[in-house]
Amino acid sequence: MTDAEKEAYVEMHFLEEAISSIESHGRYWNASISRLLTGTLARKLADAGYSVIVREVPPQWEHVFYLSKDASQKNDKVIDSIAKKRYELMESERSKSELPV
Repeated sequence: MTDAEKEAYVEMHFLEEAISSIESHGRYWNASISRLLTGTLARKLADAGYSVIVREVPPQWEHVFYLSKDASQKNDKVIDSIAKKRYELMESERSKSELPV
């Protein structure tokens, strides 16, 4: 996949939802984006004015994109806690809209 193809794919499948979530919650969770595309999404978010950090968080190993200005040990603990809760809810087959952000 070329860089242009990656950018087009990210724009088509992830960018709008990511921006909306970051504007609403300061974070964007994605369990389906490949590691190959996380950097592309982070760059597209930066181009849109959102400086983000990306983490792949256990136990589901979801990617979470969050604002760089929010980076702290406290925020990492919050993200870890949310990841565990999201995993529990996913295991009980809750819809994506019911998952905490």
